[in-house]
Amino acid sequence: MIKLALAPLAANPELRNLLKTVHQVADQIIDVISQDQLIRAGAAPQAVQSAMQAATSFRDFIVKHEAEITALHILYSRPYAQRLTEKMLKELEKKLRENHAAWTEDNLWNAFAAAHPSKVKGRTQAGRFADLVSLVRFALKQQPELKPFADSVHECFEQWLASKSGSQSGSGVPPLSISEKSRDGSATPLNQPDQSRPGSATPFTPDQLTWLHLIRDQIAISLSIETEDFDSVPFNQHGGLGRAYQLFGDQLPKLLEELNEALAA
Repeated sequence: MIKLALAPLAANPELRNLLKTVHQVADQIIDVISQDQLIRAGAAPQAVQSAMQAATSFRDFIVKHEAEITALHILYSRPYAQRLTEKMLKELEKKLRENHAAWTEDNLWNAFAAAHPSKVKGRTQAGRFADLVSLVRFALKQQPELKPFADSVHECFEQWLASKSGSQSGSGVPPLSISEKSRDGSATPLNQPDQSRPGSATPFTPDQLTWLHLIRDQIAISLSIETEDFDSVPFNQHGGLGRAYQLFGDQLPKLLEELNEALAA
């Protein structure tokens, strides 16, 4: 049996040489005795310099083309002259790619993180083009820290929600007064605090809050929301535009207008 097994090798010197070569290439020596010592942790100086050049070039570009690109013109104006839309931001994204193919949201974010590590909080999500807003604002020094656009939207949402709690002193939309039947059939006034959360003083019911969170997340992705969006996922999975009007009544358009302004500002 041994002779039979070795016969192909004995009769084929080329195969034997190939096996020796493969063995030499794949052979690894693992040193378990010597120990490495960390001398320095951090990005290489060349990488930092390259990142700073990319960040500077990006800022120079948006300063130079502020008057030509609608999104930049809006982001320059404080307060904003008009609402920034997804279409406008995609135009900016296209212009950036045409100027420099490597200027993706991820690459620009990484460049700022390497150039200004203490001022970058969190990481952009892959493909989240809305983070261009944060990148432009940070490059123009309109905000002290670079953080994902969604984080800013969530913070603004909590501030907006707090402004609605327990009073009519919010900025535009008063606590809602229409009522809706709860799951047990009893009417629940929408201007009453949500008793399902201890210590909560929000004037919204749990169902309304669910929709408000969906609206918040839509703005975090697409910069704004319109009633037409309620025909798409995820809103159509929760009853669509009809359900939105059931929950918020004729105050829905005003509510959307206020949230667009408060969360994307």
